[in-house]
Amino acid sequence: MPVLLLAVATAVGCSRETPAPPAVDAERPARLAAPEAEASSSAMRAIEEELRLIDPAAEGFGSEVLNSQADAALKRIGKLLAEPEADPDFEIAENFSGSELRPARFETLFSSDDLEVLGGHLESASHHGPEGFVEALRELARPFAGGEVHTKFKIDRLNEVGDGEVTTSIIYLGMGRSSEEVIQQNARWEARWQRKAEKELVLSALEASGYRENRAPVPLFSDVTQSLFEDPRHLERIRRGIDSWWGRIDAGLGYSFYGDYALALGDVDNDGLDDVYFCQPGGVANQLFRHRPDGTLEDVSAASGTDFLNDTPTALFVDLDNDGSQDLVVANLLYLMVLRGDGTGGFRLASEVLVDNAVSISAADYDADGALDLYVARYSSSRSTPSGAAVYDSDEGRPNVLLRNEGGFAFRDVTLETGIDENNRKFSFASVWEDYDNDGDQDLYVANDFGRNNLYKNLGGRFVDAAAVAGAEDTAAGMGATWADYDQDGAMDLYVSNMFSSAGGRIADKPKVQAIAGADAVEPLQRFAKGNTLLRNSGDGTFEDVSEEAGVMMGRWSWGGEFVDFNNDGWQDLMVPNGFVTNHNSKDL
Repeated sequence: MPVLLLAVATAVGCSRETPAPPAVDAERPARLAAPEAEASSSAMRAIEEELRLIDPAAEGFGSEVLNSQADAALKRIGKLLAEPEADPDFEIAENFSGSELRPARFETLFSSDDLEVLGGHLESASHHGPEGFVEALRELARPFAGGEVHTKFKIDRLNEVGDGEVTTSIIYLGMGRSSEEVIQQNARWEARWQRKAEKELVLSALEASGYRENRAPVPLFSDVTQSLFEDPRHLERIRRGIDSWWGRIDAGLGYSFYGDYALALGDVDNDGLDDVYFCQPGGVANQLFRHRPDGTLEDVSAASGTDFLNDTPTALFVDLDNDGSQDLVVANLLYLMVLRGDGTGGFRLASEVLVDNAVSISAADYDADGALDLYVARYSSSRSTPSGAAVYDSDEGRPNVLLRNEGGFAFRDVTLETGIDENNRKFSFASVWEDYDNDGDQDLYVANDFGRNNLYKNLGGRFVDAAAVAGAEDTAAGMGATWADYDQDGAMDLYVSNMFSSAGGRIADKPKVQAIAGADAVEPLQRFAKGNTLLRNSGDGTFEDVSEEAGVMMGRWSWGGEFVDFNNDGWQDLMVPNGFVTNHNSKDL
């Protein structure tokens, strides 16, 4: 945030003379200056230490210095892809040898009216010398002729192999459009570099694989957000990022560091159209928008009685009393507010349930008594001072809570008596119910950020965590989960949203990390950074990890991915949102 130094000139009466300064105690500033100066010096030392940590060389991560050099070279290569007729702004080894970057012959992998997916075999060692590499790059850029292209390179493996050579594994993504089509290119590049100087790497070899080219006559989706709101103030408010609220909200009112404030969808007035509820940070009123028949949104927050100012990470529309109308559960930092819906869009508080630090709520009738129960995922530490347990297997979170619906909007905590307290000390983000074993009752999957995930198998109203024996622990940074029968074999499959970190992939096996975390941590840390997971239900109570072969791992910093059939062809597609708090620095992981 910028700091403004304001100089104020004060005039006294009509005099143009500068008034004499007031008398001061000469000793007083000296007595105050010492502690102030000491505090300032201490703060500066802390800042200097933090800035020192930015330099990977100072921290002993020489491989990250090399990564910065390779990244700089790739950015220059990306400039040529954007302007293929320009002179190259990079150096390539004279003995360079590389494969095709774009196939000479294509095969159609998928085709519909709105999307075509192409692939093909890439000939190895088909381009030689700097001119050959530039030729391959210009061929890669050819589909974007007459349009524009944006490139992104992610280096997720880097190794020094001796004799000044460095190898990198790179994810390549090209996005843009020609004069006629929207185009996306995906591939993996295995590159070899030669260290020419202390701060420069020269590309000496590159083999590409897994090339895919997606083409669409128009974008599959278009942003219509602005057209939904009559009042531009509503749009401006919901588009604010968490960095904006940080500068405007007193921390005592509450806001999430992650900025993960939820949306709740439900038909509150029984008109057949889903309405939307926006959860907001403390001090900012939550908003309920009614979905009009013309597709626009009407702010009914105050009239509905749902414009709470409490910090609200999450909320859920659900019919808790079986009257055919949507009720609303709103979670603030200290408790759940359970509101009864009247079927016309109005709500009134029916009960309060003491559950703090909730981040998500899911509902199911776990005991088959005809009333929907609530599972509340929580994200906070159970210790005032964390022990520093490994991030990939932490067991220090506050327990999640299962609330049984007792009728009349009363709920009872049955976490212990149902057995769902097993392995229940994680940092949880999301939970999803599904009968994955087809035995007629609802089972539960819980995605945890810093611990193994849970798969609670329902045994007639009692639960056992079957994640380990089912092969569904997915030890990664779990942010979300979604069920669907993606292969149409009659068994529900599971997709888990995790974090993909190219930096994590690069450094997990480096000596510096092993010295800190231990050699046994290498494989778990690599898995922790690997990305999203698709678990295919084998139909016998176990799951098979098919993430890599399905091509669904790299979703970046993923959150709540969802299975949805977007093109109505009968097959479940995946939409995976991603992102984190970046502020104005784009060099985040």
